[in-house]
Formats: sequence, C-alpha cells, structure tokens
Amino acid sequence: IVIDDVNVNLTFSDLKVPQTVTMNVVDEDGNSLDDMVDISWSSVKGDNRQSGKSYPLQLSGNDIQYDITIPKDFYFTYVKPEHGTYTVQESGNNLTVTLKKLPMYAVEGRVMSSLTGQYITGATVTASQTIDGVTKTFNAKSNFQGQFMIKVAGIPTDITFSADNCVNSIVSLNQDMIDGATDSRIYAGMVPVKPI
Repeated sequence: IVIDDVNVNLTFSDLKVPQTVTMNVVDEDGNSLDDMVDISWSSVKGDNRQSGKSYPLQLSGNDIQYDITIPKDFYFTYVKPEHGTYTVQESGNNLTVTLKKLPMYAVEGRVMSSLTGQYITGATVTASQTIDGVTKTFNAKSNFQGQFMIKVAGIPTDITFSADNCVNSIVSLNQDMIDGATDSRIYAGMVPVKPI
C-alpha cells in the first residue's frame, strides 16, 4: 500500500493472521519420530524453502508442500514418505504424518537335489535387496529336511540358493508373488539345485 497523504484513514475489511504450520511424525504405534526425520517446507512454486518441524508466517488459503527425509539406516524399516501438500487453515495447523512400516515377508520352501530329489541340509539362502541405493542382505540356511525360511522386504528380488558341490539356483520374487502373499508368507515351493 502506498499512501501519498499523511492524513488518510484506512479501513481493512479482512486481514489474514499469519499462521505457523507444525508437523509431528509418528510411527504406526503413535511413537514420535521427530528426532529421526528431517522436514523441509516450501511454497508450491518451490520458493521460500525452510527446514524444521514448523513453517511460520503462512497465510490461510495458501498451498504449501513438504518433504520428509528418513535416515538411510531406516530404509528397511519404514516406507519412504511421499512428497505432500497442505492448504493452510485459519487456525489449528498442526499436522501429524504417520510413517508406515515396510512390509516384510517370510519366503518358505525346500531345497533339494535336482538329480536325486533328496533334501539338502545347510544350503545357504541369500537375498540382497536395494532401496534408493541402500543394500541389505538377508541370509538363512536350510534345515535337515531342506526347509528354509528367509525374511525379505516386500519388493521384487532374486533369492539365491547355494550348496556345497552344487550350481547356484535363483528364484525370482516378483510383485505378483508379493501381492498374492497370505499372512505375509510366500511359498517358493521346491527349489532344485544341480550337483556339479
């Protein structure tokens, strides 16, 4: 507003009070994760960037966006949060975002010799999975009946089976198998490994 004359009265019919938007990040049990995550804010145009739990001086009706970043150590614990938008309200701008646990699946089956059909004891079962450049390896062994159970994250992956004096076998865990899991269990069936 530019006022050229000193003796002018102005009447405002509607003034917006700047609001502070705050965010709490919790897990599915309601435990605070605020100390673990980084929160960044900006306008929807991408300007006025700030970091921290709160975003002050926002006018009601404006759309803002936020990003939550979790440490790499937790990539296999929580589903990576998606970019979010929020419309600033006239009051009560306290957001709570719940991070979901990354689903884990038990892959089960039996390792057997492709020549004799006998179960293989002590076969090594390995799954290396990568999420956003972070790799984690899961391992298991087959028991005396060739049975194995390995827990893996719910993303497509190859599971490698190796045993002494045998050629490695690979079972691909695809999205259809994950989607068809019952009670977070996937049955891989009989896994043949070929003796050398």
